[in-house]
Amino acid sequence: MNTPPTPSAAPPAAQPSRPGPRLQEPHSGPWWRYRIMWLVVGGPALVVIAGFFTLYLAIANPDYLYTDEQRQTAPGAARHEQAAHAPAMQARNHAATGGMAPEKTGGSESGQPALR
Repeated sequence: MNTPPTPSAAPPAAQPSRPGPRLQEPHSGPWWRYRIMWLVVGGPALVVIAGFFTLYLAIANPDYLYTDEQRQTAPGAARHEQAAHAPAMQARNHAATGGMAPEKTGGSESGQPALR
């Protein structure tokens, strides 16, 4: 019986007797030639440099301690402080009571009488 040769088996004459040169993949080039690598490496490197610069600024220019005595001797400090904290006080009162504090003047700007 004659059996046909299998497709995976090559005839003995088709196989080379000595190995030929291997085909190598082309070299892709150095990493610095790719722009995406500059984004991947450059971004974090820039953040580290900015961090060291911020550390230098913090060490070279320290904030000086500002005492309560200096604040009290400043002219008009009490009036300015009260005016500056007015919006915060209104918000605190609104959060604590669910409404605005009654105005001290006779009426409001909208023409309605003040709450008592």
